[in-house]
Amino acid sequence: MTLVQGYGINDDGLIVTDGVDSRNGHTHAYLLTSVSALLASLKAEVVGVGPGTSLVSMASVAQTHYSVNDIHVTCAVLTIQPDLAAKFISDDATIQAALSCPY
Repeated sequence: MTLVQGYGINDDGLIVTDGVDSRNGHTHAYLLTSVSALLASLKAEVVGVGPGTSLVSMASVAQTHYSVNDIHVTCAVLTIQPDLAAKFISDDATIQAALSCPY
């Protein structure tokens, strides 16, 4: 898809644009979400997840670096290697099974 014209962005960070579908050449309207809005959503979603505030802090650091266009650090803060994420999920499942957690 190639974006051809933007029409506006609202207070929630939603962007209205036209784009051309590279598969068939048809023009379509697209509703995009800005990175700022995605980071704000991530931060809101992690509030209260787990003990402490480390996930909220991570999202806040990412927002701060993105706001000054430091994309490299923003990406580094958000990066969890897939194999590490899989290990965390596996470890979590093992512990829950060992405890006979009801969920």
